[in-house]
Amino acid sequence: MDESGWISHREETVISVRSDWLVGESKECWSATLDSDGAALSRKEIGYAMSSISCDDGPEHKMEVTFYGRKVQPEYKLVSWRCTRNVISFTCYQTGGER
Repeated sequence: MDESGWISHREETVISVRSDWLVGESKECWSATLDSDGAALSRKEIGYAMSSISCDDGPEHKMEVTFYGRKVQPEYKLVSWRCTRNVISFTCYQTGGER
């Protein structure tokens, strides 16, 4: 079920957010999976896909985000997401990956 994106993961992450992103609005976003150096620094597994997500050119904020997709994806360098702004949080659904 996790492979299919049915299980949610609430993770503390860094997300770029412009102030004009409206509640209910969705954006295409992406994250880079951690290589061996990044994984060692953050104490996560190689391929961890939820440490930082880029949605626009706004400032970065560290907050909890709900993800639907696997946490660890060593087969990809980039993971694409469709993220929606909620009232006080964000929800991101995985839409693909790039090797």
